Amino acid sequence: MKTPHELTQYFKTIEYGTGASIHIDNFTCINLAFGFETALHLLQEFGSFLKTVKPDSLHIFHLGKEEFFCLSTEFSQELMHTFIKSLHEILQKRTFLKDSPSPIHISFSSSIAYGLKEKIFHNCTLTHQFKQEHSAQCIHLFDPLMDYEHDEAHLISSIQTIKNALLNNTIFPYFQPIVQSDTGKIVRYECLVRAVDHNVILQPRDIIKYAKKAGVLSDITKVMIYKSFDALYDTDYEISINLSEADFRKGDIVETLLQAAIHYAIAPSRIIVEILEEISLHGGDTILSQIKQLKAIGFKIALDDFGAEKTNFSRIIDLNIDIIKIDGSFIKHLDTDAKSMIVVQTIVDLADRMKCEVVAEYVHNQAIYDIIKTMNIHHCQGYFFGEPHDCSKLIA
Repeated sequence: MKTPHELTQYFKTIEYGTGASIHIDNFTCINLAFGFETALHLLQEFGSFLKTVKPDSLHIFHLGKEEFFCLSTEFSQELMHTFIKSLHEILQKRTFLKDSPSPIHISFSSSIAYGLKEKIFHNCTLTHQFKQEHSAQCIHLFDPLMDYEHDEAHLISSIQTIKNALLNNTIFPYFQPIVQSDTGKIVRYECLVRAVDHNVILQPRDIIKYAKKAGVLSDITKVMIYKSFDALYDTDYEISINLSEADFRKGDIVETLLQAAIHYAIAPSRIIVEILEEISLHGGDTILSQIKQLKAIGFKIALDDFGAEKTNFSRIIDLNIDIIKIDGSFIKHLDTDAKSMIVVQTIVDLADRMKCEVVAEYVHNQAIYDIIKTMNIHHCQGYFFGEPHDCSKLIA
């Protein structure tokens, strides 16, 4: 198998060509599950396999670990796309290391691009990075009309913005009220992340997106926990904090929450930990163990955006959820869509039988609120009751 150095040398001998990156998406999982030696044998076998299926005019390079690169001066982008698609179809049926106790399937993603000399590889890399952000497809084609460099520069700049916000202590919580459905009284605040960059307030979606890219999402969560507790510890309100998969993966979130609660003398029963449904569905044993630890200590567990994913009811029972927050996509059309009403009532009936509290998110008008008051929904949240705001506007 040709090396990265040989790829560099080959670029010097050509003027124009078409390339395709091949990234083994499940390589890290294979390495963790079967060990380094097995993963190494897999790479060797996969490299040999590529040699046997490639056309004569196609050169294959192994760039390291799970990265391979195909290059041809004769292929058009369309022909390369045809080859990669056929490779994908073959790998859906083929296994590797057949003599091992567990034969292994390989899944991969690929970006295909053309260009002059080293630009071929450059265009493939930009296409791969861009499509990871904007597409779930496994094969991506270079588009010469796209300004990939601008997108990449924006990504780098945004990541640095988030890092600067952490460094300069400009990450802070906004608070959105959660009210009792029957009285409209505020009983709880959900703490939502914000950041300031050059006097502009950044929104949660952008902060979370780029914090993940920067690898600092769990650091932001810690800031949010301490600043939220500091703002609300001397009130009677419950405090709702969002946790991500990254927080659980780091492994210290239970200790962080417990120490913050002790520091501010807040009873764990006043703190609601919101987890996304996808975490409860796909989280491994380590994540589930931490959720159960939080529950055992006395923190309440809320399942956020319930109904947005493929709900696993056995997992919900296993976690002993306290609160179900119905996904806003069902609530916002409750006054106009009969199907939304059926879904919401079904969730409410389920929660009632499981003795779970129900929160309706995205309540944005009187009509929806009036409907909710006729159902067994305990709490409401949405712009009808209040937009997220900083701590200066908290109602004492």
